[in-house]
Amino acid sequence: LFSLFYLSSAPVHAYGLPSEPIDFVKVRPASARVVYDNSGRVIDYWYGPQLRLYKPKSKIDSKLVDFVVWAEDAKFWSHGGFDLEEIKNSLKKNFEKGEIRRGGSTITRQLAKNLFLDKERSFVRKLFEIPWAVRLEKDLKKAQILELYLNTIEWGPGIYGAEAACRHFFDKSCESLEVGQALYMAIIIPNPVRFDLFANPRSLSAVEARRKFLVSRLIDEKKVSAE
Repeated sequence: LFSLFYLSSAPVHAYGLPSEPIDFVKVRPASARVVYDNSGRVIDYWYGPQLRLYKPKSKIDSKLVDFVVWAEDAKFWSHGGFDLEEIKNSLKKNFEKGEIRRGGSTITRQLAKNLFLDKERSFVRKLFEIPWAVRLEKDLKKAQILELYLNTIEWGPGIYGAEAACRHFFDKSCESLEVGQALYMAIIIPNPVRFDLFANPRSLSAVEARRKFLVSRLIDEKKVSAE
């Protein structure tokens, strides 16, 4: 807790926070260029090491948006960037294990890591996420944070963002998904390599366990019907 207090009260320049407000347009990740034939059919993409097709939140299926929030950060719409109770529980669990076993990250903290910090799995990096998350919440709207998150997270090797992932897994846009498809997308976020059923069919039992857990929460919150 002392560390959290120190981070929140330290000069912003000590952690690389910008002096100017974070600009939503400037931090948006680049999208692949789409190549069409004369009939308008997609025939190829031009991109670097990351395939990403940026999609505004308004054009992402609302089921996928809701499921991702409930799977990754149920308090997203109410917290200010971090969940203090979850942080305390995560710190306790990690110190008991002597390694990072539980992240405790909110969607905003995950976005801060993806946009501004390195990917090193350490206590220090995890703590650095907090001032960045607070800054994101201060400078951007919740809907903007969620849109950036849905377009920056990895859904498989070299596959970033909801649109590229949906085309990879289902050969369709993320604008219109079946319930099961949206659930699968939300389920695999924590470990997209392990939970990719196309590449790892043996992970079916783990995916099924996560599906049951998420579905029970969604039913309790009346986000989906039992049927």
